[in-house]
Amino acid sequence: MVEVLFQTNGTYALFSALILLAFFVIRRSMRRYLHRRNLPNSILGWGPRLMFAATAVTLVLGYLVVLRAEGVERRHTQELLAGIAPTMAYELQQLGHWQITTRTSPDDPHYLLLIETMKNWMRLNPQIDSLYTMRKTSDGRTMFIVAPETDYNRDGSIDAPREQRVAIGAEYDPNIAELDESFNGRRMFQSKPNTDFWGESISAYVPVYRPDGRQDGILGVDFDVATLESNLLIARFTSLLLIAAFLLTLYSFYIVTFLTSVARIVERHRREIQANEAAIKHQAYHDALTGLPNRMLFKERMHEAVETSLATVGQFAVMFLDLDRFKLVNDTLGHTIGDLLLIEAAQRLRECVKPDHTVARLGGDEFVVLLPIVTDSKEATRLADAIRDAIQRPFLIEEHELMVTTSIGVAIYPLHGLDVESLVQHADLAMYRAKEARNQVCVYESASEDVAANDRRRS
Repeated sequence: MVEVLFQTNGTYALFSALILLAFFVIRRSMRRYLHRRNLPNSILGWGPRLMFAATAVTLVLGYLVVLRAEGVERRHTQELLAGIAPTMAYELQQLGHWQITTRTSPDDPHYLLLIETMKNWMRLNPQIDSLYTMRKTSDGRTMFIVAPETDYNRDGSIDAPREQRVAIGAEYDPNIAELDESFNGRRMFQSKPNTDFWGESISAYVPVYRPDGRQDGILGVDFDVATLESNLLIARFTSLLLIAAFLLTLYSFYIVTFLTSVARIVERHRREIQANEAAIKHQAYHDALTGLPNRMLFKERMHEAVETSLATVGQFAVMFLDLDRFKLVNDTLGHTIGDLLLIEAAQRLRECVKPDHTVARLGGDEFVVLLPIVTDSKEATRLADAIRDAIQRPFLIEEHELMVTTSIGVAIYPLHGLDVESLVQHADLAMYRAKEARNQVCVYESASEDVAANDRRRS
């Protein structure tokens, strides 16, 4: 049916337009989502193209599904006719329909029996709008034989003129090709609606025979166009809902996949930023050669130790040490060997201290060690002796066996200073006193030592 097909095309075109609009809205929303997070559109990759292709294929296949659903509904109506109309025609033959003529009285019991029988069939088959029989006259005119009253508007009463019983012999004027074919013994189903005095309907026609096998007339079965189109509309929109549900599932999966991918990328970027920040912070607070804390981090740890000791009325110790004869190694074997020696010496220092101690490199061959809690100076000197023993063991650097020692100065808070600068300075002065004999450990003693140490530095 061209009109029904046109309605299907129009409905599906609107449906397709809405689906494509939803696709472009989703794509634009994804791009804006990436833009707000300063992420490139390249993250989308082939996703939009693949989704557009999937949408297009689904819409094409969906159109075929809709056409098939409507076709199934039309075939269902035809199969309904094929199932019940021949049975009705046979029952009319058995009831003696051929005996009814134009001379039959409207009050004839036989005629009234046929009327009640057909009304009962309509009650049992509500999808049928009306039933009637027709016969051709010898001059080719078509006339009604049995056409019972019909409640077209389903209000329970027969009040409209078109709902009244049609008189026997009433002529039917419209020229309908399917009707003419049915008088030649063929079962026919109209391909398009027909409009007459009784309204718009789609009709089916089945031959009615006499007992001797000759055709007596036809049985007309009218289906209401609105009902048929309603059934087609239900089939159409049921198919559209299935297509929409599939696309909704597909788009939901696509959106979830997109958000998951973006979340992974954002998380990866966040970790990269954290790693970069940690690396920058590590570089700012650690010595590039040995990996030990540098002067800045060491001072922060010293300030923390001062604050803790003030709060707990405790003590902590600072050691200042350098490697004896390190300059000789640099001058004779080169800076590369000297750097490797510093790296190995830093590793030995790490192995000597506890996890809560801080070993830092101030520069050159100068190192400092912070002991955040000590009970007396002897605790610090015991660790200093352990460090001295570790450093004086031979170093094997690129086939060179090097023998170096270390001189260590110790200062105790608060005995030898109340701030970071004075403690480091006093530990440095004590180290210079230890360096006079080399490979010694000295604890800072008095202010007079400051003068002596300064004289030694100038000399």
